[in-house]
Amino acid sequence: MNPRTKGKRLKVKLFDFIDSLDNGQLSKDQLPFINKVVNFIDQGKKSTDIFTIEEMLTILRSSLPAMTLQDVRYIDFFPRFYTALRDTKRYSKDNLMRMELFEIFLNYILLSKNRKNLIAIIDAFIDEEKTLRNADVREQVVDIVLEAFKSVDPDTSTMVRLAELSDLSKYPTKVEKILELFFVAADSTISESYEENDVNVELLRLLDILETKLPSPLPEYINLLYFATRNDFDDCCLTIMKKLSTLTMAFTDKSLIDTIRNDELMAIVSSALKFNDYDQAATKLIHNLTKYHQPKEFTKGEWIAYLQYEMYGLPGDDTGKAIQLVDSLNHDLAERHEKDYQLDDTDTYNYILEALSYSNKPAAFIDSFSQEYDNLYGLVRDSRSFSILIEHYLKLGNLKRALDLFERSLQEAVAWDDDYGGINMPTLFRLLADYFNNSNDDLYYKTQVYKKIKAFEYPIDKKALYSMVNQFLKGNFVGDAMEIFEREVPSLKDPRVKGPSSGKDRYSISDYSDLFQLYYNYTITNYENLKSNWLLYEFLCKFFTISYQYYLGFLKFWIDVGYPSKSLKVYADMKQLSKENKLPPPNEDIYIYLLQSFSRFQYEEGIFTIQLAMKMDLSLNMDIRMLNALMGAFCSLEDSFRVRDVFNNAQALPQSRGLNQESCYWALKSLKFASLNEVNNFYTSLSQFDVSPDANIFGEYLIGHCYYEQYGTALEKLIDTYENGDSHLIDRSVLKNFHNFCLDSRVRKKLDSFATERFPEIWGDLKRCGELNEGMEQPSLLEAAYQNQPGKAKLSE
Repeated sequence: MNPRTKGKRLKVKLFDFIDSLDNGQLSKDQLPFINKVVNFIDQGKKSTDIFTIEEMLTILRSSLPAMTLQDVRYIDFFPRFYTALRDTKRYSKDNLMRMELFEIFLNYILLSKNRKNLIAIIDAFIDEEKTLRNADVREQVVDIVLEAFKSVDPDTSTMVRLAELSDLSKYPTKVEKILELFFVAADSTISESYEENDVNVELLRLLDILETKLPSPLPEYINLLYFATRNDFDDCCLTIMKKLSTLTMAFTDKSLIDTIRNDELMAIVSSALKFNDYDQAATKLIHNLTKYHQPKEFTKGEWIAYLQYEMYGLPGDDTGKAIQLVDSLNHDLAERHEKDYQLDDTDTYNYILEALSYSNKPAAFIDSFSQEYDNLYGLVRDSRSFSILIEHYLKLGNLKRALDLFERSLQEAVAWDDDYGGINMPTLFRLLADYFNNSNDDLYYKTQVYKKIKAFEYPIDKKALYSMVNQFLKGNFVGDAMEIFEREVPSLKDPRVKGPSSGKDRYSISDYSDLFQLYYNYTITNYENLKSNWLLYEFLCKFFTISYQYYLGFLKFWIDVGYPSKSLKVYADMKQLSKENKLPPPNEDIYIYLLQSFSRFQYEEGIFTIQLAMKMDLSLNMDIRMLNALMGAFCSLEDSFRVRDVFNNAQALPQSRGLNQESCYWALKSLKFASLNEVNNFYTSLSQFDVSPDANIFGEYLIGHCYYEQYGTALEKLIDTYENGDSHLIDRSVLKNFHNFCLDSRVRKKLDSFATERFPEIWGDLKRCGELNEGMEQPSLLEAAYQNQPGKAKLSE
């Protein structure tokens, strides 16, 4: 049986099998086999040559419900069928088919948590329908997307886009559904990262859309305000309060105010008190409540709002009035208003605490009230209770009080990690950051507070982590500064890690920019324990993809402290990382800087390594600057043969950018290691290279004579040069180096007479500055390097 005949028979079996399934849906275990079957059958140039449109749709419908993100990677017929179906004539004519195929493809895309292109796909389909078929399918698309989010997690960006697309004034149920899914998505996003999310930005976008699309979005505003207040989105709360004030004519429109009841009233009053809008919003709302409604009609939320308002306005010197207000109100609830509830629980206490802190009541007032409340009702405080108080005292700058409250919460066994889903943990992180930043206590005590917070098994936020690392580094506890990062920052291999660095081996610097800068600055400025610097450097290489400019600081530091071998390792890391991450390779200035630096240390291994790297790096422009640096490096090794080879390479360059005075300087300097005759021959034949001597070359010419103890001859050449009118070849460096390299006292005296007469200012200044060596030990030949060379590399961090 040939493959085509097999395929036809297998196709019949395939659809018989699908028809036998419950609801025609495949299971996850069946997908791999079905994928093989479909691919075996689909041997034509196009899928439509083998399958009909209905058959392809049937296979797609039966496969989709069982698919997961892992299945998407190998179910390859799915995108192939989608493309084939879009290319059919029926697709262009059949609206129902287009909508169904869009729904199938949308659900396929939603299998991935990466929603980067989702909105673009939605917009593209809507635009295509409008442009090609003059059809407005926005509402249908919104319905399809909302339906799709019944089985997958929503995201805030898509919800905001759906609000933009839909005519919300005609479809109030859609408003409710979009808000519901928005809050679900927002809660999920915040739980994944409570410090790095854009929920507040998306909330403000949604708020503006509702304002333009709804005639009176009062309930929507209140719902958003309640959510923003619960999550401490202060910027959102202020914006919503302004919109509420505008919508309700500064809270005077009775027709709208009457709809603000129960928890809605409580949310607005609480927010108004928080932002010191006591005399406007809060006062008007409570006034309307008491004026137009009987106390017996008040709900618990309204009584709490009333209680918050009254507590806010109490004077700060009489706690008796506060507890009397609560007690009296509870009595009235039972006796006069016949309510079956009391305002004596933890939630009520927390609302009262908020009002007291918003009005900046003294600590003694709050303590006394809490004690009286406990005496009356048996106070049980939770994490929110302590969070309100700790935040209050941190704002007042009373760190000791805030720390005491945290210790008290531990004594009362408060479950910071469980209460309200751990939403109050950021308060402890702020406390920790404040303690590390603003206390002179020993690090031991600070670390103990960290350990107590860490017992709740939540990773601390970036601000607290920064504060801890900063203090550790200031105390030179480098090991602790590295350990705390490894303990608190999740591994990039952890699937919970989100963002541009996820899935990589190292974090991007932007992920922890302030923290990286802290480590980096320490690494290039600490001179107390260089071993710690190197450990910290290796730590940064392990956890971060380090960008180009930071390597320059590392290179320079290890050269400056006299460890060229470390700089060579930094260069190797820089080179390797550029290959792994397709970053720019080291440029010409890096090579020149390293060669010039290694020359100072006569670091042979480093020089030869850099030379080899230069040969292999095809991206480099091997210009005269690089060749001069290489000659200078070989000269420091007293290797005249290698200098000659590089000099010959430089001669091969075009004359306009080839040999120059610096090139000849290095060649002349190296020849003194061969013979004085070579020095003389080279100096007298400079014209053949179209180079005239300068002060550097002439000075090295004199040093060459001193190297062979021809001090008198050197002096004669100095005097002859001056008398021949070439005084421009004699500068401060020439006179200084000749004196210091000359070990003949008689010649030195003659030099002194000559220089005193001919160059009195320069010579006098050299004597005053102590730059003339009176000893009879020849200086290091490395000390007389080419001065002010144009090819000198300067690393800019």
